[in-house]
Amino acid sequence: MSHTLYIFYKDERMALFKTNTTDLNEMYEYCSKELIMDGFKKKMDIKYQIKFFKNFLEQIYKRKRNSYKIRHSDLLMFRDVAFALYKYNEYDLNDIIVLKNK
Repeated sequence: MSHTLYIFYKDERMALFKTNTTDLNEMYEYCSKELIMDGFKKKMDIKYQIKFFKNFLEQIYKRKRNSYKIRHSDLLMFRDVAFALYKYNEYDLNDIIVLKNK
């Protein structure tokens, strides 16, 4: 079954992606686990990673609000960062929605 993943930030839809699961932990494993582990390998503690990730989300959000073009790779990274922050309990679960496609 296919689903669509919607990611919001500050009440604005930032991205949508096709997915085959509704399990957010499975999405985290696929999208963000490696991102977090790379941070630890680079000696970034959790507090630093959270600050770094939030800064990235804010930069992409500002680009969207100012009507600048956002690359697909940036949207993929936005998704990965959102799930990393979700794992750290720093991203509002209400801003991640998965809906079944018709």
